[in-house]
Amino acid sequence: MTAIVTPEERFAEPRGARILIVGPFGVGKTSLLRTLNTSTALFVDVEHGSLAVDDVPVPHIRPETWPEIRDLIVRIAGPNRSFQPHEPYSQAHFERVGGFLPDIERYTTVFLDTVTATSRLSLRWASAQPEAFSERGKPDLRSAYGLHAREMLFALHHLQSARGLNVILIGALETVNDEYGRVEHRLQAEGQRVPREIAGIVDVVVTMNWLSFNDDKPAQRGFVCTSPNAWSFPGKDRSGRLSQLEPPDLGALIAKVLPPRANPAAAAAWSPPAPHYVSNLSKQRSNLMTPNGLGLDTANKTHGFDVVPAGTLVELVMKINPGNVGLESLLKRSSKGDSEGLDCEFTIRGGEYSGRKLFDWMTLEGTLAGHAKAGEISRAKLRAIFEAANGVDPNDNSPATVARRASAALASFHGATFLATLEIERGGKRPDGTGNFRDKNVIGKILRVGDQGYRRLEQPAPQPIERSALPQPQTSAAPGGTPAMASPAIARPTWAE
Repeated sequence: MTAIVTPEERFAEPRGARILIVGPFGVGKTSLLRTLNTSTALFVDVEHGSLAVDDVPVPHIRPETWPEIRDLIVRIAGPNRSFQPHEPYSQAHFERVGGFLPDIERYTTVFLDTVTATSRLSLRWASAQPEAFSERGKPDLRSAYGLHAREMLFALHHLQSARGLNVILIGALETVNDEYGRVEHRLQAEGQRVPREIAGIVDVVVTMNWLSFNDDKPAQRGFVCTSPNAWSFPGKDRSGRLSQLEPPDLGALIAKVLPPRANPAAAAAWSPPAPHYVSNLSKQRSNLMTPNGLGLDTANKTHGFDVVPAGTLVELVMKINPGNVGLESLLKRSSKGDSEGLDCEFTIRGGEYSGRKLFDWMTLEGTLAGHAKAGEISRAKLRAIFEAANGVDPNDNSPATVARRASAALASFHGATFLATLEIERGGKRPDGTGNFRDKNVIGKILRVGDQGYRRLEQPAPQPIERSALPQPQTSAAPGGTPAMASPAIARPTWAE
């Protein structure tokens, strides 16, 4: 029977923090072990990359297979009584592997290095299971990735049940472009589900990186602990006690995250600061509600995730999401660093689909033959937008019009409004075999002078391009060769002096 846990009992029981720390290779994630009490820490070395802490007197465990990792987790966290005997983490599993680890009560922190390497072991194991093969015996990559994701997330959830332990998960940080060409920083792990869902399991997500503050001082390693932030790094603080930037001291971070334990009165004395958005939300709440309810009669009747039917004629407003490289310092560099493009967002104005957005990445410069071809396509599209928005006949080759086209500035496209038809681009297969990307709308034909139905739309007054706080990697490297990330919007904290 489930018992009620009183506040006094809950405050009396030990409580650990679950922290995911991601960062680029060489930034010093493994060395964070030095900031812990090594007499009560357990180092789980899955990566076999412990050279930086070989002199640290801390017990090591080196699992080499996924079953060994499952055995280790149940010996740390104990069994789940609801599981069937044949299932991992059941009472039978717990007893079969010998129960709790010897002297487990002496440890307060488990340091797993790394989740990235652990995910590779999980996928390798999953790929060899019967579920990963079709009825004809052929490998089924989609099933293998599905089994891998369930195994990894199941294991991480079970590790959560060790309430008295600090569980530190270390992972590599990767930067990828999504299907719309937007840059995303995330945990490097096999498959899509684990990087996407792991933040919902842990209490704290921290990005450790070299940070530069544009003040002519050396870059400094630091923790980015909350999101949104100027770098668009992963960050989450369930405790509400962390600043956006914290010094790279894991021991101090754990102490700051954990709640007070003296008594309920002491706990009640602490209250988190009101988030900056609370007052704004209360001011805007009247726009969401009517006196009698939500006012759903005025809501858009179309479903937000349905694509607009092919051939639909719409008014589009163009927005540039700027970077700081290339032409007019408006381009962004690809994640591989071998091309530069324009990150565009198009919003439908008016009509049944008003407010829908389309995203487009227009490659303009690059080092490969494919980039040159993509650049030609992008320039043709920009020419069509220019002519549609400005009422320029595409067949007008007079010297004045040719000069006008040649001198067009990228910044002038910000806010350009024009008519176009939409088409549907079918979602391709995901690289990990877990199905297809969603279908999406793309710009079909841009109507220009001479096209049936063309009309020049009224153009908005020129608006300055709002440069996001997202910085680009600097060419200069921080110690260890890792690019430092600049932040023009954040002052250097005192600990980084």
